[in-house]
Amino acid sequence: MKLSPSTKCAVAVKPLMWSSNRYDGPSGARVIGGFVSKHGFGGEEWNGRMNRVWKGQRVFHTETKEKLDLYAEHGRLGLIMISMHNDVQYIVGVACGVRINDDADLASMFRMSAFNDTIGELWNAESVRARYPSIKALKEDFPAGFNTPRWRCPSDLFHWFEKPVPLPRDPLGFGKAVLAKMHNNYQAVRPEHALQLLDGHLPAESMISQWFIDQEFDEAFLPRYVRSKQGQTSSQRAENFGAPAAQDAYTRYIQKKEIRITPEHHLLEKAFLAFLETLNATAISQNRKAVDVRFDLSTHGHVIAELKPAVAGQTKYPIRFAVGQVLEYRHFQNPNAHPLIVLGARPKNEEIEFCHSLGISVAWKMATTFTLRWRK
Repeated sequence: MKLSPSTKCAVAVKPLMWSSNRYDGPSGARVIGGFVSKHGFGGEEWNGRMNRVWKGQRVFHTETKEKLDLYAEHGRLGLIMISMHNDVQYIVGVACGVRINDDADLASMFRMSAFNDTIGELWNAESVRARYPSIKALKEDFPAGFNTPRWRCPSDLFHWFEKPVPLPRDPLGFGKAVLAKMHNNYQAVRPEHALQLLDGHLPAESMISQWFIDQEFDEAFLPRYVRSKQGQTSSQRAENFGAPAAQDAYTRYIQKKEIRITPEHHLLEKAFLAFLETLNATAISQNRKAVDVRFDLSTHGHVIAELKPAVAGQTKYPIRFAVGQVLEYRHFQNPNAHPLIVLGARPKNEEIEFCHSLGISVAWKMATTFTLRWRK
């Protein structure tokens, strides 16, 4: 089977080293072999430090493999992070919509105060000093401060457990006492496996479960023994794991994206107005009678647009909220207007079809332009 990392998602259970200080910096872990044994610390030891946020994205680290990188290049990777302690495996964190940090991203991150004294923290760790003759030698080994973290994801899709969640033996019924143990390895799983491991442990307002429910996942990513058993559909996952979470996640979306005025909305509006000029739109106006943008097109008449920031894989709730608004504005203000929802990321095909069924057109932002799908 051929992998489809640009269109489908993947989930992996990823082992980390155990931290004795809740992943709040170097903990002096004792590990045989690998990076930690050589340098006296691991990049994941800062994963519990919640101020490591860059441009609304939670920054963290694990070791990786080529297949993980393929999906992370498109923000389509989910990671359940586990660690072994006293012969028990624990879930320590989870992240969805994971992306790779490139060199430019890291350079920007390291200018943040949260990363300012990484070298100093390392040198304060006895395990690091035992491996380096001087702080000068340490700085020579890591001239940029520290060349991790590898990953980032939307802050809403990251959760670090204050109290790690212990797993039973053979937690997924694979016939293995524990999941992957080696730090340089991973266990590919289905989304329902992820939901099973996390069930009952995430905060009520978390949107993570909904990510595992809504996305389309790549069967080719799975090992044959996992793929040999039939997986669940999105609707089955929603029935088994998602009814309460859907309502909570929607409430969270309203609170975070609608009640508060966000910079993302301003930037989306600015970009869309520039795009309208390329369409030769006329009578353009902003924020009049609660409508984000109004304009006229020779091909579609008067258009009223509701704009919603969004990231890939998280368009369900912005659409749900926008539908009521744009139809209300049309009904009470201009029954002949053409309703349009403008999103910050591409929605699913079924979401586009849903909007079209209500007479609403859909647009979404791409890298340098917008795509418009007019209702049929």
